[in-house]
Amino acid sequence: MIVCPHCGFSYSGDSSRYFPPTTMEIIMEKVSSQSIPHHFSKERSIKDAINTYMLASYCGALKKEKTYYPCWNLFTDSLVI
Repeated sequence: MIVCPHCGFSYSGDSSRYFPPTTMEIIMEKVSSQSIPHHFSKERSIKDAINTYMLASYCGALKKEKTYYPCWNLFTDSLVI
């Protein structure tokens, strides 16, 4: 999972490069506005790995990806953006 250290947007290597109209605004509102800068470029702890997976799943759902990992809704209370 790749996480932008500036805005918090996260995605997998399988994610589409296409952003449907208004998706950027939704991601800015729901993810970037609440994001605390993190740098996940080093080895991740299990907790960090789970958080990046859930964040990528959440971003995929907001982006309406065809294939996203629908686990985020099970853990939204524990998701740290």
